[in-house]
Amino acid sequence: MEGFEGTGVEYFYSAQLIGSGVIEDGDLTVVGLRYSDLSTSDRYTIDLNTRYPVDRSFRVNPRLRSDYRDNKNNDGTRISLRPSIRFDYLWNRELSLEFDIGGEWNRDKRDGVSEDSFDLFTIIGYRVDF
Repeated sequence: MEGFEGTGVEYFYSAQLIGSGVIEDGDLTVVGLRYSDLSTSDRYTIDLNTRYPVDRSFRVNPRLRSDYRDNKNNDGTRISLRPSIRFDYLWNRELSLEFDIGGEWNRDKRDGVSEDSFDLFTIIGYRVDF
C-alpha cells in the first residue's frame, strides 16, 4: 500500500466573540474569524452564528459562513458563501430533533476565467444525550 506525501507544517489561527442576550434573553451569538496558512493555499473565514429560543423546546439557528481561498501553486482563487438555518426541537431532556437547510455558492477563478456553482443541502437528525 502506497502512502501519501505529507503536507508539512500548516498553521491555523482563529478568534471568536461569543455573546448571550444580544438580541433577546436566551439567545447566543458567535462571530468567528479564521486564517489558515496551508501548504497549497491561504484561507480566510468569517462565521456568523446565532441561536434564538422560540420557546423552551424550540430553537432557530441561522448561520452565515464566508471563505476566501488564495492558491499558492497557481493564480486560482475561490470565494464561498454558505447560508443555512437549523431548527432544534427538544423532545425531552435526552432527545432532540434537528433539521438543517442551506445552500453553498462558490466562485472559482483561475487563468482569468470564473466559474460559479450553487448547491442546496438538507440534514435531518436526532441527538441523544446520556
